[in-house]
Amino acid sequence: MKVSLKTASVVLGYIGSVSAVVLLWRESFILTLTLFVISALMLAVLRSKKITAVYVFVALWGPLTEAIAIGKGVWHYESPDFFGLPLWLPFLWGAASIVITYSYEHLSRFKDKK
Repeated sequence: MKVSLKTASVVLGYIGSVSAVVLLWRESFILTLTLFVISALMLAVLRSKKITAVYVFVALWGPLTEAIAIGKGVWHYESPDFFGLPLWLPFLWGAASIVITYSYEHLSRFKDKK
């Protein structure tokens, strides 16, 4: 089975993002930079205006929604940087949006082949 560069970048970006959060969550600036680089690399490989637009939308609205819940005491982060949120959170939301959007687009091709 041949894996495309785009698919490989999404899979590796997902693994890298999750690993970075698990290993670096106490080092907010380094984790933020790491997630930014991972996201930028995935977006550069994919070269999709749609995925980039979804990334920006989710990177803004995901943390905003969390900030509301955090403000109401639903949960909290151990190392928040501003408004109860870690600095790296928008980049993690954005990276997740890349994985979800690309996966949806990729899997939709199988349905269309019926």
